[in-house]
Amino acid sequence: MTKQISCESHDYFEIVCMRHSKIQLTLKDHRSVLGVARDIIRKASSELIVVDSSEGVVEVDLIDVVVLKALNNPIEAHNFEMVF
Repeated sequence: MTKQISCESHDYFEIVCMRHSKIQLTLKDHRSVLGVARDIIRKASSELIVVDSSEGVVEVDLIDVVVLKALNNPIEAHNFEMVF
């Protein structure tokens, strides 16, 4: 069975991708990914967020994200933090 996140959580990922927001992801293994949110894609049975980072394009499984921060975006209301 495919592991999934809640619809509400998914909405936040879609919002940052739609806005091409600057984001920071904190993962279950405590790694951090910093960059610009680009898209959500499906590979096999996983949904991945595509992030343009200083290391290049990074794909992160949504179920591995424990904190999503939208930060340093020009419109203050577009900056937020979600803990999953």
